[in-house]
Amino acid sequence: MKKYFFIPFFLISLIAYGQENVPFEKKNFRDDIKGYKQAIDSMEAGDKLYQIGPILYYRAVHFYLSAEHFNPNNDVLNYKIGVCLLSHTSPFKTEALPYLQKAYKLNPAIAPDIHYQLGRAYHLSMMWENAKQEYNAYLQTLDQKKNAEQIADTKKKIEECNNGEVL
Repeated sequence: MKKYFFIPFFLISLIAYGQENVPFEKKNFRDDIKGYKQAIDSMEAGDKLYQIGPILYYRAVHFYLSAEHFNPNNDVLNYKIGVCLLSHTSPFKTEALPYLQKAYKLNPAIAPDIHYQLGRAYHLSMMWENAKQEYNAYLQTLDQKKNAEQIADTKKKIEECNNGEVL
């Protein structure tokens, strides 16, 4: 009986350890240099748009998704896709959650605002409790004096989640 009890835990541990961050480095993709080059070109094109700012995030996401198709286990790429999908110009906000979850899973320290972004994604998916947990985690990372504006915004979002639960 103990043998059968051990097997599920073994399989779960294989799955959990099977997902690790895969950086976009040539050595990681020796078997497909052409695909690697195309993915890098897509990343660079997306980064040019991303650096301009949120107004062009909706255009950057196309390039990032192309690169993600080649390498789905890159923390930075998944984070940027999630942020782009959450932008005010994106009609696909509710699609951001799995990308942000994956980015966090691959690297919990991916960005200082990862908990805020996750909170927004849960919030827009009407997963109120998860959103509040992420917003509260984000509040813990902020300095009371330096980040008054972010603190006020995050507290407002928590209140919106409370209202969402009631409604």
